[in-house]
Amino acid sequence: MALKKHRLGPRPLSAHFLNLLSSHAEGTTDAFDYQFPFCQMTKRSATDVEFFLKAVSRYQNLSLKPRSLSGEKIKNINDTELYLYRADEKVKKNEAIFIVPSLINKATILDLTDRRSFCQFFANKGYDVYLIEWGAPDHQSCMFSIQDYIEKRLFNLLEGVSKYVDKTHLMGFCMGGIMALLTAHQKPEMIGSLSLFACPFDFHRNKQTPVSSLVEFYKISKNAPANKDKIDIDTIQMMFLGLNPDQIFEKFGKFMDYKNHEERFEYFVAMEDWVNDGVPLSIRAADEMILGWYKDNSLFNDEQLKQKFLNTFANHKIPIGVFVAQNDKIVPKESTYSLIDLLKSHEKVSDHITVHEYDCGHTSIIAGNEAQKNVWHDYQKWLASS
Repeated sequence: MALKKHRLGPRPLSAHFLNLLSSHAEGTTDAFDYQFPFCQMTKRSATDVEFFLKAVSRYQNLSLKPRSLSGEKIKNINDTELYLYRADEKVKKNEAIFIVPSLINKATILDLTDRRSFCQFFANKGYDVYLIEWGAPDHQSCMFSIQDYIEKRLFNLLEGVSKYVDKTHLMGFCMGGIMALLTAHQKPEMIGSLSLFACPFDFHRNKQTPVSSLVEFYKISKNAPANKDKIDIDTIQMMFLGLNPDQIFEKFGKFMDYKNHEERFEYFVAMEDWVNDGVPLSIRAADEMILGWYKDNSLFNDEQLKQKFLNTFANHKIPIGVFVAQNDKIVPKESTYSLIDLLKSHEKVSDHITVHEYDCGHTSIIAGNEAQKNVWHDYQKWLASS
């Protein structure tokens, strides 16, 4: 008889438990010196601890099958796949939305549930929606830099779409926003519009982000056996844990109030499955992100690159929409504001940049209540006017 397969999250579970125990401990000892990512948390009672453990047990023992992308897989380059969500024929436009997600998490956040699918919403509005699923680094891509992913995977997939439609709307989420920005700069002739959701740019503007601690943790973690060929997902999750250690307890505290099969229960499970089902990063890409973006603030400090952005967008007049989550802990709003300030500094670029701001967090801007209520509709209106 086959054993029941349990969910492994929230990952990394041992780190969450250590944080929980440290928050419950009396006084401060050397054992709980709060070294990143084990950060100072809100004080938890014994009842809080017991409640959290029950919530985690409930989640881990669910019989629900984790969500898979519902689009049609139409192409792959090694482990990188391209999915198509076909436009409703009754309202079909000869335009496509091409979505670039982060390299770290899977693309499921863009197709989270039947009722919270960014991709399906816009397919229903008449757009063919193309979504990249990067996949775990394979024998080739484990040596890739971020630019390699763009040149050797993204360009090929984008070109195969853009030549068959009147307009391609390039959209990037989180780290995918930076990749979309670089792509639009390098291949502006393929792009009809550029939209950036929760897109980081300036990694030092928000002084609350523990940048130096995150970088030091990464340097040490690189020596672990699990990170020999690529950076393991649990190492990445540990860094996110250090950015917002209380979030996991707030989320699971609410989960116990949800009844099976109600919409918010379905949403929680799908979101938690997505968070815990990430993929490793190639070491070169991870170094570029942590040692480059976070440590050296390499994007913001590259004056030559910033000037190239302005020249490209001034000459090609690509409409740019920037969508900012005001309560984002992963990509603080200040990080994106520096990009907005840059683009607005050039008169010919400022004319065709639109900024949308929302009272929500990082994932809520894509799949949360705010996304359903406002963000998707605002993006639809922006696409129609771009």
